[in-house]
Amino acid sequence: MTVENIKTAHSNDNDHFIKRSFNSYLIPSILAILGGNISIMVDNCVAGAALGEQALAAMGIVNPVFNALTLFGLLICGGASALSSVSIGLGSNDSKRRYFTLSFYMLLIAAAVVTALGLIFIDPIVTALGASGELFPLVKDYARVLIASSIAIMFVYFPLNFFRIEGKAKVSMLMFFIMSALDIIFDLVFVLVFHWDMAGLAFATGLSCLVAVLCVFPSLFSKDMGYTLVRLKDVMPDAWKIIKTGSPLALGNLYCVVRVRIINALLISSGGSLALAAYGCANSVNNIGLAVVMGVGQTVGPLVGVLYGERDGEGIKHTVSRALKLGGMVTFAIWILVVIFSRQLAAVFGMNTPEQTHAAALAISILNFNLVLSLIAEVFVAYYMTTEQTGLSNLLTVFEGFIFRIVFAFIGSRLFGFIGLLAGLALSEIFSVIPVFILATVKKKKKNCDSILLLPKHLFDCGSFLSRTVPPTSESISETAEMAGDFCAEHGLTPKQSMTVSLGIEEIMVLMAQHAIKDENDCLEFRLFITEYETILRLRCAGKWFNPLCYDTEDELDNLGVKMLLKMASDISYSTNLGMNNVKITVNGGKRL
Repeated sequence: MTVENIKTAHSNDNDHFIKRSFNSYLIPSILAILGGNISIMVDNCVAGAALGEQALAAMGIVNPVFNALTLFGLLICGGASALSSVSIGLGSNDSKRRYFTLSFYMLLIAAAVVTALGLIFIDPIVTALGASGELFPLVKDYARVLIASSIAIMFVYFPLNFFRIEGKAKVSMLMFFIMSALDIIFDLVFVLVFHWDMAGLAFATGLSCLVAVLCVFPSLFSKDMGYTLVRLKDVMPDAWKIIKTGSPLALGNLYCVVRVRIINALLISSGGSLALAAYGCANSVNNIGLAVVMGVGQTVGPLVGVLYGERDGEGIKHTVSRALKLGGMVTFAIWILVVIFSRQLAAVFGMNTPEQTHAAALAISILNFNLVLSLIAEVFVAYYMTTEQTGLSNLLTVFEGFIFRIVFAFIGSRLFGFIGLLAGLALSEIFSVIPVFILATVKKKKKNCDSILLLPKHLFDCGSFLSRTVPPTSESISETAEMAGDFCAEHGLTPKQSMTVSLGIEEIMVLMAQHAIKDENDCLEFRLFITEYETILRLRCAGKWFNPLCYDTEDELDNLGVKMLLKMASDISYSTNLGMNNVKITVNGGKRL
């Protein structure tokens, strides 16, 4: 039988798991990033309102230092968490803990090296950023303190990424809210009370990051999370995999560092310090909207990682589709609101004269149009990074984050000045994805994939599966179990195997419905996958953490089907990843193609 003739059954598969998981990840992810971006926005507001236009312009110049520091957190933690999410899908907890441990030590080494080199070469760094004249000491004061805080800033991304893949995005959200609240308080105290000026703003950022990380870090090693620092051997291959996988995220920040330097030069040549300050306002507001864009991307990553490890192609397609539709609607609404309140937002940054208000409001309205367009790039950068298409992810990152933005900004500034520069930046996003999608289409034909998602048919369409969302009622569970038995019999399993799978499924779902599910609107997610040589059963549900495979009763005849199924199984696992109860049982023996 060929791959094209293999049957696939979707029975009452209403995408409940994808919707629930996506929504539970999205809001905390957005709020977590929003908390961090608000912190940056507050720094700019305090700089402009309390220290003046020169300080606000200096903040625009020195921002790449913060991006450079977060680059290492994204590179190491982003790569390790993406690989860990795939390990979760494959049921390999040992690999997950190995990536966790290795990323911890890699981050420590990176922070030590960056801090030492940054402080030694502080003057050349400030010069390279483009600071001169009155701006030089302002930029140097801020950069020096920020670099000294490297370890705190980098380690923000460690709990952020690992809490998210474990379904605890709310803890990440809490961490960022602590960081943001403290940063606002410290900004006001250090600048308005102690008069530490630019150094005070930087110290507030570093100290708030440190306190926030220390508040949540112990939870990573709790019993619920199950993480420990394990002994490592032969680390270079896995270290390289982490760097390779995380490279799109890191390169995005690296391109941002270089891009800001070039754009600042274009801003000064097209409008001087007023253009630089107005762009700083617009960029700070843009960072708030980007919380949604990045939150959607960071939601796609862990979900797709687990589904990719499980070889669930349909679930991956549903996830990407939902990300684009929901994210597109939200970002468009944000842009409309930003345009309506652009003048009020300009005033928040101390841009109060008619000339300042006009320039800032114009910049805010035009630049933030890119939110809608950048969503597509962000989703596919996260998607390709997680699904072993790092080359495409890096290509999209360099197009979206650097080449097209610089080219369009340069052309726009030369033709229409400051307004043209803003318009070029806003419109560059849509052109960034076109060449990548063309290349993906070419690869799709060469690798026999069914779409630009590039899911290989030999991995994702090489078996038959029954997928069903089951209400936690005895009638629905019994019906599903009977359907699973018939499905097994139709696809080559022996009568004994089919009966055992059916009975075991029914008893496991009954236990999960009784002991785990609390919300009457929740459902069980059931998936039976039959390949040529094995049968794989997956069951999920939300609610209280409960392992039905270890449930004992005094009566030996209770749950006999579960015991028979476990005895027949070649591999058994229970996990709580993605905030769900997850059961995976593999049985040797499948259809004969």
